[in-house]
Amino acid sequence: MAHGDPESRILSSWKTNASAWIRAVREHEIASRETVTNQAIVNAILTLQPRLVLDAGCGEGWLVRALSAHGIRGIGIDATPELVEQARVLDNSRYQVMNYAQLANAHSFQVDVLVCNFALLGDASANELLCAAAVHLKPDGHLVIQTLHPLMSLEPGSYQSGWREGTWAGFSDAFREAPPWYFRTLGDWFALFGRFGFRVRSVAEPTNLPGNPPFSILFTMAYPDAPRS
Repeated sequence: MAHGDPESRILSSWKTNASAWIRAVREHEIASRETVTNQAIVNAILTLQPRLVLDAGCGEGWLVRALSAHGIRGIGIDATPELVEQARVLDNSRYQVMNYAQLANAHSFQVDVLVCNFALLGDASANELLCAAAVHLKPDGHLVIQTLHPLMSLEPGSYQSGWREGTWAGFSDAFREAPPWYFRTLGDWFALFGRFGFRVRSVAEPTNLPGNPPFSILFTMAYPDAPRS
């Protein structure tokens, strides 16, 4: 692991790579998103029939726009100003520059679904996101998280939670300084959700063909309990 606080390095990397990311998303450069994971997250949300969705870590706003095409109102927050600025260019939905800690402490507003799509890379920030979900979800609301599948780490002796160095392998040469990410075993994902009172309703493993390795893991959760310390 390189020197520096990994949570700060994540934010710094996204700021550095904001322009490259916007181009990659809007020019359909990321094959896994185009063939599998984009539609997987949209379908998971549509199944819940929400009226208002909060996209935490919204990036340049593609998911809010996709849901709007289905008549669903969206709010997007992201800690990278450059991404939020570009999200605002394409539609008039409500976008704000805000990190997860600020979201958790923001004036309470209630949403039907809080979604975090490949935007839960850290450790402390994951706790902050779950705190925010507990604050802003309606009593019958749902938290939807799509993230890297734990099967991505199968080397002997490597299946344990902890920080990993990131990579932009498969992306264009425009990307630099890949952010670190906090790997969690499947058991630790469930333990994290349980600490904040979330009950996992379903787990999906999106793939392109039956029998192929999953591209991601997608959790849909309800919130029946108060957070536990």
